[in-house]
Amino acid sequence: MKKLLFFLIIFLISTSIFAFDLIKDGQPNATVVISNDMTAPEVNAANEFIDYIEKITSVKLEKAGAPTEGNNIYFGQTQAVKDITGYDFSKLSGDGIYIKSGDDYLIFAGDRPRGTLYAVYTYLEDFLGCRFFSADKEIVPQKNNITINNINKIYVPPFMSRESFFKVNLISDHYKFYVKNKLNGNFNNIPDDWGGHVSLIGWCHTIPFWIPASKYGQDHPEWFALVKGHRENDKDDANICFSNQEVIDEMTKVVLEQLGDTQEKVIVSVSQADTYRKCECEECQKLYEKYGNSGALLTVVNHVAREVKKKNPNALVETLAYQWTRQAPKNIKPEDNVIIRLCDIECDFASPLDSRNNKSFYKDLKDWHKFTDSVYIWDYVVNFQNSHPVFPDFHVLKKNMNIFANNHGIAVFAEGDDFNWDTALISLKAYLIGKLMWDPSANQDKLTKEYLNFYFGPAGNDVYDYLKIITKATQREKPFLRCFNEGNTFLNENDYKKAFRALYAGYNKVKEDDKYRERLLVQLYSLHFSVWQAPEKVQKKVIDSGLLGIYDTREKFLKMYIPFSFAHNNSYGQYTVHINDSKYYKY
Repeated sequence: MKKLLFFLIIFLISTSIFAFDLIKDGQPNATVVISNDMTAPEVNAANEFIDYIEKITSVKLEKAGAPTEGNNIYFGQTQAVKDITGYDFSKLSGDGIYIKSGDDYLIFAGDRPRGTLYAVYTYLEDFLGCRFFSADKEIVPQKNNITINNINKIYVPPFMSRESFFKVNLISDHYKFYVKNKLNGNFNNIPDDWGGHVSLIGWCHTIPFWIPASKYGQDHPEWFALVKGHRENDKDDANICFSNQEVIDEMTKVVLEQLGDTQEKVIVSVSQADTYRKCECEECQKLYEKYGNSGALLTVVNHVAREVKKKNPNALVETLAYQWTRQAPKNIKPEDNVIIRLCDIECDFASPLDSRNNKSFYKDLKDWHKFTDSVYIWDYVVNFQNSHPVFPDFHVLKKNMNIFANNHGIAVFAEGDDFNWDTALISLKAYLIGKLMWDPSANQDKLTKEYLNFYFGPAGNDVYDYLKIITKATQREKPFLRCFNEGNTFLNENDYKKAFRALYAGYNKVKEDDKYRERLLVQLYSLHFSVWQAPEKVQKKVIDSGLLGIYDTREKFLKMYIPFSFAHNNSYGQYTVHINDSKYYKY
């Protein structure tokens, strides 16, 4: 008995020795240290911590320029933090975070420039229960006491650049929301004092940008791709002739001019036009035979990269492995400052990317890693041809993110819907993708339920049921779900009936609440819109069921839906820019 008591005492001591009260009975019990060797993002991280602790407890922590005799809270890779921890912060390269507590201290640090901000927001979410669902709506719990107890969290995300490309993530004023959700991509537009973001010069499909036919075409037709016997010197989306050294030299010159004298770590895009049309001249054919399609492009990209490196050793050059250049090359490797962005546009998004339907892409993913450790991923997560019905790929989001991480992908750009605000649960998808980019092991089901209960209030569980109905139908029918398709034509009348009933059940719970009612209507009308792409026999059975209400013809529905859609910032999809030109809106 004495022996058991002894070990119990030792256990209690060991589990409580590194614990102190941050806030006790409405009183502060620690000081925030703001030292001169903190960076601007680290100072902002400290101020955010102070602000959120006050929101949670109504207690404002005091600041000091140096450690006090009591409990202290430190931020960033300061000398004081290094002295306390002895930690090698170079291990956090790629936005890693470091949160550690001791008997009288709490440390938030991370990879510079933005890791300390991420550490603070991680603590607020994981330890205090905050949730950052949107730029204007957060969940901040109320507490009287906060105890710091044996925290030792070190984490480096698998992807150094994370971009969830949806309209909800593309508003310049919302940069704090992007930082809170650890998004740092090209279009997130985060100021430097909030950690900045990974930006590209030129973004993508840039060969026509660097060498526009409108500028060079008349004087140098031979610089442009020969396609079916014609030099494409009169096309805005022309590729160059990969075997013409003059045009390669000119493009290199233009790129170097664009870089200027900066020695910062920048990324410049030198990538093929968004077309299948490649040069068919005799010399380019020799390049394809020797190096493969992607290798022919690499002969150009590598030349630019070598010259860029001479001018700025910190700069990187990005190119695409896209459509006709998706396969890995032969007899040539990318230069060490070249990034390959591998695109999965041809894939089946109802199946994981390592499935039989996607075996050619999965092979390319593995093959590219044999040539380079710098493989970025360009993933497609919506239906660009018909963006208003739900794109039912939710069940593969986590699986695919783990495939990218486990196969040495180091960045992910998820191309979503940058036109619509929230059709077919895309705000949920944007949120989930951001979370999974940061941590592919995250519990997607838990995240989904939390978000739906926040966004739809009392109807959250019903919308969750709706999503599961559509997901189960997708898994049952196994359609080859392209990111350009007619719509969910595989759904049958029973799927529609169950889906409508789930959404109507939610609607009846929130119909007296303006905010939640409007959000439910967006989803109901999205499902309704889907019916009009269904086979006629399915349409008839859904109409006969009475579930479409007064909007039981395409004409009646679209006369209501088009103005409704515009009023809710859900106007069109990427390839239906003008409603009158799209068959989906004709009646």
